[in-house]
Amino acid sequence: MRKKDLAALVEQLSPHLPGVRVKLPMIVFPPFRDNLRGLYFERSGSDTERFYIWVFFMPLCVPAQHVTFNLGRRIGGKDQRWDFRDPQLVEKIVLSIKGDAYPLLGSIQSPNEAARVALSVAGTAKSPHVQQASAYLLAQAGETNAASKSLDQLLYLLKLDVPWQAEMAARAQELKALLLKGPGAAEAQLQSWEIESIHNLGLEGIGFTVTAR
Repeated sequence: MRKKDLAALVEQLSPHLPGVRVKLPMIVFPPFRDNLRGLYFERSGSDTERFYIWVFFMPLCVPAQHVTFNLGRRIGGKDQRWDFRDPQLVEKIVLSIKGDAYPLLGSIQSPNEAARVALSVAGTAKSPHVQQASAYLLAQAGETNAASKSLDQLLYLLKLDVPWQAEMAARAQELKALLLKGPGAAEAQLQSWEIESIHNLGLEGIGFTVTAR
């Protein structure tokens, strides 16, 4: 996937997607706070003409170094590969966005809504990453008891002899202790992690901010 081809495609798509901002290879949807919500254009191996499109969201209160699709899916189906040579490419993608991407993106306008979506995924995925997102979103939404229980479920899933899981566990324990002190302490830490994620993902340039609750 050549950058110039993607840039040209996104330029054609943008008028159909009011309010979005572009950070290639992403199109990012408002509101520009709390969660990174958008579309990600992923190359298809060594084929420069074909690509996949992910619709996803990421809670920024979970420290992040790069974009992940733990809370996302490929639009058009997991095996759908889009082709730059298709003369109806823009029209097909717009239809797929409206039918497949908008329902997910529209359901996560607030931390409470995002928590519900993450909980529904966590119930079937049994993934530490998804469980972590669910727990942090509940904490961000002020659901202290539910967040604490969700953190316990996360800790149950983790294997402490695996370095990245041990790091996740330490952070979960820290957040759980802060929740016991009160929502203000937990919120301050979540905002600190959100600022960290915004910086690491380079989202300051497209207007992401951290808002006090």
